[in-house]
Amino acid sequence: MPRLSDLLRLSRLFIWAGLLFATGTVAEVSAGPPVTVLLASGRHFTGAVDSRTDDAHLWLRAEENLIELLRPIDWDRVVSAQIGGKKLSSSEFRAAAKNLKTTQTEREPAEANEAISNSFSAVAQSANRAAIRNPVRSIDFDATLGHWAAGVEATGIVITLRPLDADGRLVAIDGTLDVDLIGQRFTVVSEGNGFPPLGRWTVAVSAADFDPSGAVYRLAFQAVHPDFQFDLDPHGLVHSRLSVPGDGAFEASQALVRIRAYSSVRDHAQQTTGSRFLPIERVESRQ
Repeated sequence: MPRLSDLLRLSRLFIWAGLLFATGTVAEVSAGPPVTVLLASGRHFTGAVDSRTDDAHLWLRAEENLIELLRPIDWDRVVSAQIGGKKLSSSEFRAAAKNLKTTQTEREPAEANEAISNSFSAVAQSANRAAIRNPVRSIDFDATLGHWAAGVEATGIVITLRPLDADGRLVAIDGTLDVDLIGQRFTVVSEGNGFPPLGRWTVAVSAADFDPSGAVYRLAFQAVHPDFQFDLDPHGLVHSRLSVPGDGAFEASQALVRIRAYSSVRDHAQQTTGSRFLPIERVESRQ
């Protein structure tokens, strides 16, 4: 079945069409450059300066999924504005705003009808593609050690997810991904604790996340960080479970995933200093 977002887009389009037929014309907007405005509250808003802007209010126009949003903002709330690579103070932006306003012209009904027809067709095709995708029959994934933070230590595990149809082709889907990281202790102190859980993550998967290689998710280490837990083997097991509405749940595991990078220097530092990192290195996750 089509996704809820597609159905909402269709309903919005019908509303827009009804308004057009009631008025006979529709305004075509020629927008100025996008502006990002910083308010005194610390919030940011981005849009084009609308023609309604006057001495009392700044009006920002933004459009998403066929919905046009107009936001009035009191000028005394504006702290600064960013236009391209140029930053303006409140007074500079207020003076420049009159030259940044959008302009509007009227479309003839036939031209507007054609635009609505084209938009409707694009949304319908998107809904149809979602409805006729092949069902998922299995999953494959790669798990690697990743670094994406300011410190020198590893940050977590990077998952590249690939849901597959019956012919082994990638399927872009919406679903939920649950990932477990299981470690292995060098010495089993008592029965049952030789394979401790090191992390568990739940990720919302969207069809928009996928490219031809799959969908990539970065999962930061949690309470246990292998770079600071010296009784753990440098390899772990990663187990993934993908739940896809209408298709079912699919599981896969990788049993030889690096959770601590190999380094003879760090191994020696660990043995002599009790830390795998040198004093000159910035470490964010000391434990």
